[in-house]
Amino acid sequence: MTYLTTILADAPVHFWRCADPGGGVLNDIGSVPLALEISGSGPELAYTGPNSDGGSCVISNNVGFHYMDMESTSLPCSFEFWVFQYYRLATLQCPFAAEDNAGATMGTCRLTGAGQMQAFPPNGVLTDPTVMPTQTWHHWLLAADTAGANLYRDGGLVANAGGVAATTTACRFGIGARATPQNGNPCAAAISEGAVYHTKLSAARALAHFNAADQPAQPPISKQFGTFSRSSGVATLGADESALILASVRKTFVNL
Repeated sequence: MTYLTTILADAPVHFWRCADPGGGVLNDIGSVPLALEISGSGPELAYTGPNSDGGSCVISNNVGFHYMDMESTSLPCSFEFWVFQYYRLATLQCPFAAEDNAGATMGTCRLTGAGQMQAFPPNGVLTDPTVMPTQTWHHWLLAADTAGANLYRDGGLVANAGGVAATTTACRFGIGARATPQNGNPCAAAISEGAVYHTKLSAARALAHFNAADQPAQPPISKQFGTFSRSSGVATLGADESALILASVRKTFVNL
């Protein structure tokens, strides 16, 4: 199975492949589509992500992509994204946000200045005890229900929390920065494959999602002048970048 088919098998309500080749919108191919709109200027679109099957990434600097109306989100739920951090910054950075208009969070995640991921489900604060390495893609999944919450990095459990009473939050969503306050804690990194589920994904599914990616070690490559299909969820490289990449591969083989 490709990454795309692996994710769709778990029925995401939202799935932002971050593969749009231009403009100010991230299209959603989940079962309840919500387009995220750019909240300013600065992010670069249409770079490759951790998967070669048509996904891509957003390179966010000072602003993010947001849905600022409210969507009712209840436990159980899961939130997922990939992040490629180029270098460590000594500030809080938010690659993915799911929170209400007062900042109460269902699934917001932030990188600390020390490079540790913190997730904020209703169950409490989950912190990865180890520093996230830079210069490679990392997969993150936060899965929560009333029995507890789990945070997974690259398919492995890194933190968990105990149970909580049934909770419903009217969520705003953000990729690349917080939604409340809008553009708070902007994330200077590449972000890809954001998804929201109305189920608590299991450890086995977390590992399956991570293992489905086929190029997590590859830095983002431009997909300028490519295309993105909202019906299939697949983006393609532009002809110029395809030729350059092919030439580079040929040169590598010749040098070998």
